[in-house]
Amino acid sequence: MTLTPSNDSTTEINHRLMLTSTVLGMLQRVWKNVDVSLRTKLRLLNALVYPVLVCGAEVWYIKKADQNKLAAFEMRCYRKVLNISWKDKIRNDEVLARISRVSSPARNIISHIKDAQLSWFGHVARMDNNRQQPTSDSEYARNGQCKEQERQTQ
Repeated sequence: MTLTPSNDSTTEINHRLMLTSTVLGMLQRVWKNVDVSLRTKLRLLNALVYPVLVCGAEVWYIKKADQNKLAAFEMRCYRKVLNISWKDKIRNDEVLARISRVSSPARNIISHIKDAQLSWFGHVARMDNNRQQPTSDSEYARNGQCKEQERQTQ
């Protein structure tokens, strides 16, 4: 992640959304497969797709516009899993209701990121004052927390 003087994370968030969209597309055959249960598809979404998105999110400064992008992407993921096209004119409330029937409750990516940020802050706050604190998620990645970013830096 590139830190800017204004602590703007929009560029990193857009990059993460692009990478996650790629992963989501790579699993297209799974999403369209009627033999795979919805519960399994949601587990795959949580295990393979969302970790790519939230890697390094502990240090993001999230603006309202970024929250809207993340929420829209989350709904797009749910629609892919449920095989609902935007042409079907099904409201987000109905999509969330269908997801909630199988997985209780439906995952909210923004609250997940905020929880991770609070956890990260707790770790930083408890650190010894003599210890040098990581200043970006690239240092966080070099410490072995985010394997995908670690591979990119090598």
